[in-house]
Amino acid sequence: AEAAYELAKKTHRDATRMKNLALTEASTAITAHTQAIATYNTNKAPFDEELDSIESDISMIKELLAMIKVLHNEPAATAAKATQQARLLAKVVKIQKLALRIKSPTAQQLAAKLSTQSLAEYDESNAVVKILMDLLQDILNRKAFIEGELKEFTDEIAAKLVIKEAKESDVVDAKSTETAALAEENTYTNELLSKLKADAASAKIAEGLQKTLNTKAGVQFDRERFVIGQITIKINAYCNEVEDTSVDVAHMSCPFP
Repeated sequence: AEAAYELAKKTHRDATRMKNLALTEASTAITAHTQAIATYNTNKAPFDEELDSIESDISMIKELLAMIKVLHNEPAATAAKATQQARLLAKVVKIQKLALRIKSPTAQQLAAKLSTQSLAEYDESNAVVKILMDLLQDILNRKAFIEGELKEFTDEIAAKLVIKEAKESDVVDAKSTETAALAEENTYTNELLSKLKADAASAKIAEGLQKTLNTKAGVQFDRERFVIGQITIKINAYCNEVEDTSVDVAHMSCPFP
């Protein structure tokens, strides 16, 4: 019982150690997941703002392309054409500002080709359409890059979440194991150990008494075997008409020697 108790205590200590290790690993995983979310939130705000601007920029470029198409189809020197030219001029200025904002060398080079002083020269030119299409593609590339960056952040959060949940599950298992080990250890209370020791002492006393009885019984059996042997000698002597060499055993009739 004492050996089993010591084993139960060791099992409980080991279970507690494993639980503490699981808690440490879970805490690390939770911190990593929290940091991943914080990193995502820190980067998401400016990215979201830029994405909103990009959507507005895309709409503006598409509107410019539509204006140029109208200018191509309008007769020269009409009021509608003049209005469209004025609107186009204002949009071109915005495009040049856009190129500076997105910090794209390619976009800036393209926007520089949009001369606001010689708008009439490219009213009918397909070159300006190509410039705008190239600029649109540059903006779309930037949008794809931002979306890719945000996806990397969300993928990192998802991966950290999987680890966090696994470590939290390990903690639950470790706590359950520790509880079971403690319950096993608690079965060996002082009262139980005292009772087991008392039972062991009683058993030892009983064993000693049994040995004493066995010894006395052995002596008794030896005497009986001796008496029977002497009687056999006496009977054989009488039957064979020879000298009786047996020993008188009448005095050996007592229960114990």
